[in-house]
Amino acid sequence: MIGTLVTVKELHDKILESVNVKRSVPPNAWLWSLIESCQCQDDINLLFEVLQKLRRFRLSNLRLHDNFNSNLCQQVAKTCVRVGAIDSGKKALWKHNVLGLTPSVASAHHLLALADSLKSVIPSMVNALLSSGLNVRVDLDELYKKDDL
Repeated sequence: MIGTLVTVKELHDKILESVNVKRSVPPNAWLWSLIESCQCQDDINLLFEVLQKLRRFRLSNLRLHDNFNSNLCQQVAKTCVRVGAIDSGKKALWKHNVLGLTPSVASAHHLLALADSLKSVIPSMVNALLSSGLNVRVDLDELYKKDDL
């Protein structure tokens, strides 16, 4: 963490101040601390707002049209699983998302691990993967077809 214990809201505000007021790229450590600090759905919503604003800033000010790397998407997916925000995690897997995340099968594995315990979520998760163009491998397909023994 950054020095002392910093709340998600404080990190959110610092990042947005850097982007909106100072018109500069915030330190990466702030974003990673924000991801690690999320504890509930409201925190995830603040994280997604920051990601969306950072993406816009990268497009308009830095002329960077590429998405964030897939490692960031994987960490966001892990955080969504830790918090239990499966619907938010599915948004991170969308191929054309407003967050600028690059979905990957590795990110999907984190969400599918949670979906395995919530059987009703598996079909929508597999559909999200397929619509994003991610290859559903044999092990994911087996998870989808697994019986409740």
